[in-house]
Amino acid sequence: MSELEEDILATLRCIVNAILPVLQQAYSACYLVYRDTGMPYGDTFDGCMQWVREMLQRDGNEQEIERIRQLYEAIRGIQKVEEEVTHG
Repeated sequence: MSELEEDILATLRCIVNAILPVLQQAYSACYLVYRDTGMPYGDTFDGCMQWVREMLQRDGNEQEIERIRQLYEAIRGIQKVEEEVTHG
């Protein structure tokens, strides 16, 4: 193994060692919330990750619904102003 390859591996090990505790804390936090919801997919890593994916998708959908609702309200507001101007 060349010196460059050894340096790259050493750097990667440092990065992984620095990131791993953060990832473990993030998983622990997610798992606690998952546990509090009754572990709908069982007490497994895969079950927790399935739940996390669904929550992220749901939150994304809720954000999209809220954006559409706000857009509708803005359009309705414009329509009301237009009606007032037109009908006096």
